[in-house]
Amino acid sequence: MKNTFYLLFLVLLSLAGCKKESAIVVPPIVAKLPYENDAIKIELAATSLPVWIQAVCFTNAAIGLASTYDGKIYQTSDGGKTWALRYTATSTANLPLVQILFTGANVGYVVGGSVSCNGAGCHPPGGLILKTIDGGTTWAVVYQASNVRIASLAVNSLGELLAISDDANARILKSADAGATWVAVATFPYQLDKIAFDRNQGFCAGATGKILKSKDNGTTWAEVAVNFTYPYLNELAFSTGIGFCATGYSQVYKTADDGVNWLPTSRSHFSTQVINPLTPSSCLIFGGGRYSGGDFGTFDGSCRQSVDGGNSWSEIELSDVSTVHYASFYTPRNGYAVAGSSLLKVTVK
Repeated sequence: MKNTFYLLFLVLLSLAGCKKESAIVVPPIVAKLPYENDAIKIELAATSLPVWIQAVCFTNAAIGLASTYDGKIYQTSDGGKTWALRYTATSTANLPLVQILFTGANVGYVVGGSVSCNGAGCHPPGGLILKTIDGGTTWAVVYQASNVRIASLAVNSLGELLAISDDANARILKSADAGATWVAVATFPYQLDKIAFDRNQGFCAGATGKILKSKDNGTTWAEVAVNFTYPYLNELAFSTGIGFCATGYSQVYKTADDGVNWLPTSRSHFSTQVINPLTPSSCLIFGGGRYSGGDFGTFDGSCRQSVDGGNSWSEIELSDVSTVHYASFYTPRNGYAVAGSSLLKVTVK
């Protein structure tokens, strides 16, 4: 009998040891640029970017665009070394232009807006959708509305555009004619910040921690039952058959069943600013690393990489650049990321 209890004690001790071991988090690699391993290469492409960038989009290794907080659009044709101003908003108030989306080699859109502004007597600029048909050299307004902001834009499997027109309430707008006309297809009594499509299925996320889903290319929308620990979803992105979202710039969740279930990925040392699912197996997450300390300290940049569809992650802290807020990939292996005034060239192997 004593032997039985002794064996049971050893088994329990072994299980406790296993549990403790599995909870150990592998520390990140701390690196300076250029950094390269068997899976990724990150190098400095440029150190002088437009100020107040809110979004970037590269269509190839040389040509890219950046939109800013004060309503400007810049273009580069030499991989980010120099930038030319292509558009300035006519509004005197700040007009954050928060997303750039290209649907073809020469056709692209920029969205943004604000329902507030600074200074006595100022008038909020409202929401705006801009379009280019010459690769970003010239831009025209295709949608404008007062007292709202255009928070996000996506394209469905039919080539139709879906946008979020948002203030305290959110409307989902749809254009079936390349932005010429827009109609509201759904309204919800809370704020939404992100919209994304995966094949014919659409997804929206926002400040209440809710996720909306459409099964018919964005014609109708309904809430998905989710149980996130934090109510604000700051990121949402999909590749074919796999999706990711982030809550409060921290915990990342993954879905592999068309948004029915969202499971937390492993905890990270880093904040989550932008998620780039490049293929069903390859994903990069950029954000911030360690804080330098003090009242006026800074955060290092960071990159998380998964090569198995989000089941496991490697972590790299980029100690000589700041938090990475924006990224754009023009192929599943090639792209750029913005860390403060630095442009990083990223190659996935």
